[in-house]
Amino acid sequence: MSKKCDCSSPVPNFDGTCSSCGKLLSWDKDLDWQAADDAVSESIPSKLPKRIASKVDLPTQLRQAANEVVRFSRVFKSIGDTLNVLNYIFIGLSVMGLIFLFAAGATSGWIFLGSILVILIVWIVSWIQTGLLRGISSFFLMRGLRELKDLEEN
Repeated sequence: MSKKCDCSSPVPNFDGTCSSCGKLLSWDKDLDWQAADDAVSESIPSKLPKRIASKVDLPTQLRQAANEVVRFSRVFKSIGDTLNVLNYIFIGLSVMGLIFLFAAGATSGWIFLGSILVILIVWIVSWIQTGLLRGISSFFLMRGLRELKDLEEN
């Protein structure tokens, strides 16, 4: 039995064997490399998705992006409004509880003044936090509306 390929037109594999008979190729024969490339490309299915050339509708995509930015603005505005209401409720309950404890005689004057100072600091920090959220909301709103205006002009 011959270990070398005796085919009339051998088609090489990547490992140096003939794809027809499976024997080793002798390199002195004329090999059909084009047929080998075609056989490899047909036998190995591509796992990559085929790209479909789609026409990009840039103005529509820009308008959708600008509307999304305006939507982000609404989200930050609602978060800021909710946080503002919760801060006022917390401050109100804290002051009422402190006044109730002072009226009942459970706290001294220094503790009352210290507690008022802590409540004031918490109120200032929460007011700054709410202001920052509303600022982010305004930034997104202005940015989105400017983009929409620019799209309408063009």
